[in-house]
Amino acid sequence: AKLVNLESLELRENNLEALPLTIKLLTKLKLLDLGRNNLEELQPEIGYLFNLQELILDENILQDVTVVGDLLNLRHLDLSANNLMAFPDEICNCTMLETLYGDGNEFQELPEALGNLTKLTRLNMNYVALKALPNSIGYLQSLEELNIYENYLEHLPSTIGFLRNLQFLVAYDNRLKDLPNELASCTNLTHLNVANNKLERLPDNI
Repeated sequence: AKLVNLESLELRENNLEALPLTIKLLTKLKLLDLGRNNLEELQPEIGYLFNLQELILDENILQDVTVVGDLLNLRHLDLSANNLMAFPDEICNCTMLETLYGDGNEFQELPEALGNLTKLTRLNMNYVALKALPNSIGYLQSLEELNIYENYLEHLPSTIGFLRNLQFLVAYDNRLKDLPNELASCTNLTHLNVANNKLERLPDNI
């Protein structure tokens, strides 16, 4: 609690099950790495870290991360490989987010409020059992990289055509039956991977 000038705290690959309540006093923290521990929940005290820009939580056993919604200055959030059964709507409050990783959870769907994250440049939602993308994906005007492989997607929303800055779209190992004509509007696209789907034809305007 006395290390009030800490800006970076890296604790990954330990056996932590909880943090001391006094973590809330480290208000100058910009980076907190808790990856590869044994955390089941994030304590409310994390919400006091108002200056936090990077929060890394991969490979824990987290079931609830709603407190993340209080961290309005977050730029990078990694929730990969936890036990999250639903995407926390509160994360959509973090409108400064630039990179968001949710791989290896069980989200199945993403909220329409995801469109609030207009500064996102990279979104990773691989092997999370996604069945559909929200139409609001088209609001992510800054998005450059969208990774959604190993899910259960049958279609991509037509609004994906609004992602004029999109460069990488990786959607292999899904159940895609077609690609929307609007995809041709993503003229900055340099890498498109839709291998191992159920495509029978490509749109003529590809």
